[in-house]
Amino acid sequence: MPHFRKMFDERFIGSWDLEGRDEAIVVIRDIKIEELKTTDGTVANKPVLLFTKGKKGMVLNKTNAKQIAELYGSNTEKWKGRAISLFATTCDAFGKKVECVRVNNRKPAVPSTPVPDPEPPDSPPVGNDDDLEGIM
Repeated sequence: MPHFRKMFDERFIGSWDLEGRDEAIVVIRDIKIEELKTTDGTVANKPVLLFTKGKKGMVLNKTNAKQIAELYGSNTEKWKGRAISLFATTCDAFGKKVECVRVNNRKPAVPSTPVPDPEPPDSPPVGNDDDLEGIM
């Protein structure tokens, strides 16, 4: 039976999307800033990672942003086309222990090439993020 959160959270990856997997390897297509509602009901601009495959994005928190920066440098433009490995775990947030998604501290063993800017319109996706084929 699928996790109940899969019925509600259609825009962003959550730990429930990685259920039963050690990791999911994805390739970053873009990083956008979106206005999102925060836990206290206010609206804030948050970075969202978009991937070369799948429909869901991932709201980027500081912990995961720092991890990607350790792997690929602090210039977020250079993250495009790079592969990262995601895994589900728990963390302390909002005063309690919650399920979360983290970026692994190692580069995946799949080919990872920066996306050229501008990207040719008919070019194939870079890397291999087939791991998310069934969850996104």
